[in-house]
Amino acid sequence: LDGRLGAATRRIESRLPFTLAPKVPVEVTATDRIDVPLAVANNTPESRAVQIGLAGHEGLTLLEGAREQKLELASHDRLRRVFSFRPSLVEGTAKLRFEGRCAPFADAIEDTVRIVPDGFPVNGSSSDLLEKSASHKVKLPPTWIDGTLKVRVDVYPSTLADLQKGLEGLLGEPHGCLCLLNPSDAADDH
Repeated sequence: LDGRLGAATRRIESRLPFTLAPKVPVEVTATDRIDVPLAVANNTPESRAVQIGLAGHEGLTLLEGAREQKLELASHDRLRRVFSFRPSLVEGTAKLRFEGRCAPFADAIEDTVRIVPDGFPVNGSSSDLLEKSASHKVKLPPTWIDGTLKVRVDVYPSTLADLQKGLEGLLGEPHGCLCLLNPSDAADDH
């Protein structure tokens, strides 16, 4: 009534009653062992019977961890189960899918992990003039991994086309911007 301002702060939390949360690496090599912890949370005020399972794993072989597990979670409790995998791909993207039930609630989550070959990439290039036919021998390093070879052939009908492709590369990679200024415009910029 005397004109003073008042304020009140109250924290409101909103959580799903039952959640699954795997911690999946962004990238692994083809020979790595991957231990994926799966966090399971019961955010309800009652103790509940929980069933979790590995619903799918493309590009990965399960080493340890039961595909289906039953457990008891106390109210507002969390626990973690670890699933171990080894990549079955040399290179590509693997998928994992976990599902869980905590009647009447359910949750499912799918995640991906990028698989890369062991070692370091080796790149090379060659250019030639094409007159009727052209050939080039590719010498593979002694440590190359089967299934990882990639070859790209670019053919340009003229020198101008080759220069245009190079200019496109300057404009696009990695975040290129080729700004051509008129000398009188450059004097106006400070």
